Amino acid sequence: FFFQAEDGIRDKLVTGVQTCALPICDIAQGMIWAADQGVEIVNLSLGAEGVGSDPVLHAAVVYVQSKGAVLFAASGNHGCVVDDVTCLPLQPAAEAGVEAVGSLGDDQAPPDVTACSTFTTRGPYVDLGAPGNKILSTIPAALTQAGSPPYAFFSGTSMATPYAAAAAALVRSALPARSMSDIAWALRASAVDVVDPGLDTCSGSGLVDALAAEAYLIAHPTGPGPAAPQFTGALSGRGMVRLAFRVPAGVDEVRVYRDDVLVATVAGTARSYVDRSPGATVRSYAIGSVAGTTEGPRSPVRTAQAR
Repeated sequence: FFFQAEDGIRDKLVTGVQTCALPICDIAQGMIWAADQGVEIVNLSLGAEGVGSDPVLHAAVVYVQSKGAVLFAASGNHGCVVDDVTCLPLQPAAEAGVEAVGSLGDDQAPPDVTACSTFTTRGPYVDLGAPGNKILSTIPAALTQAGSPPYAFFSGTSMATPYAAAAAALVRSALPARSMSDIAWALRASAVDVVDPGLDTCSGSGLVDALAAEAYLIAHPTGPGPAAPQFTGALSGRGMVRLAFRVPAGVDEVRVYRDDVLVATVAGTARSYVDRSPGATVRSYAIGSVAGTTEGPRSPVRTAQAR
């Protein structure tokens, strides 16, 4: 089941929200309608600057996730690196549990999809990369010239996101017994490493590969288990340190350690943690994941210092 949320179906109001402004209201209602119909993959080629900037959209994301669906969202097209000041993360891409997709493909003809697109917004919340530069797409017939077919080339993370969502749908059709959380995990675990070695702020785990994800799930029939989360970034602010990390599926909670002392426990769907009392010295951070009552290995240590 695949649903393009921006179709704007007005069928059900967001629970607990009395009013909302267009087009967010339409989008949220469409997302909830889709989840109620059993849709398992939602593509969101859209966004609003700043995590939590729109409570209606946040409520819709939480509702869809509660139904077991996976959301894929565009990372943004500002061509900057997120610093929470001059370059803000995009909602819902940076929401916990949402698969944020960045655009791959430079300006060559054809684009090199191992390179980051210049327009894509880069940040620690990005999970996957997919082709998004010079993508042939359909357009309304009214916008075409007489005698021309209704197609045109477009660029943007809005083009990359449905590519990743469609990859998830292909894996789901091949392995219908696997959960959507397992499929999302496998897409990240099997992604082709591009741009920078390891995790990077443009493509996250790398270029999405549906066939590789299917093979990965077959090779891992029981899922990821309590594997260690991986740091994707650390931002220092005035009197605070913001840690960003990626958590495998199947994790119930994440434990944050500062100088080898447990300082916080957050939900397994979390993608970041803000330490608001780090002091003025350099701190060593590590994170561990818990499945049930068992804590897995901790991540490699990441150092950071508040400004």
